[in-house]
Amino acid sequence: MNSLLQTSIFSSLEDELKLVASKIESAKVVQLMAPADIEGVLALAQLESALLDNSQHYRRRVLSPRRHVSRDHVPELPEVDGLIIHIDPFHETQSAIEINDDYVHIFPLSVSVKFGSSSKEHNGAVECVAICAAIASILAPEGARVRKQRSMAISGSWLRGGADSDYDPVLSLIREHLDSEGSVDICPLPEVPSPEIEMIPG
Repeated sequence: MNSLLQTSIFSSLEDELKLVASKIESAKVVQLMAPADIEGVLALAQLESALLDNSQHYRRRVLSPRRHVSRDHVPELPEVDGLIIHIDPFHETQSAIEINDDYVHIFPLSVSVKFGSSSKEHNGAVECVAICAAIASILAPEGARVRKQRSMAISGSWLRGGADSDYDPVLSLIREHLDSEGSVDICPLPEVPSPEIEMIPG
């Protein structure tokens, strides 16, 4: 399993991600909170896998779904002790993670990425699932549960609206990284032994 931090997606976010990971490692108890939408649950699973691999004490709270709530709605979080990690996949895209003493707010982040030796920059957004997967890989780089969850790191970008019709540089880079490390196997449809024909659009 290769570090997600090796990709150009996370190069500008590495310091922030390591700071979040160090806060989690030093916390007496971690309070994970995410909405009851698939994007929130998949991101939650990434962090939970690392905490379980490290035998670290945590609590999980699944909040009300946010998919059909306006983006300017501010969710009310329960008052709890410990470090709150609030995963907010439907928040407006920002440029940096919100990190305070006892509160970390994770939402989609805007990034500029490069492909290989090309100097051309492409703009995109890193979804919460990939961000949480990167944090999990810092917390438990060789964790068995982190490894099992790794293939789902791409799911946030996949679920993002327009992935079927628009070019997404972040999805492309994560897909290439996961394919090269063996977490997923990318191949043309004719090479799939038993494809689910019903899932193919058109």
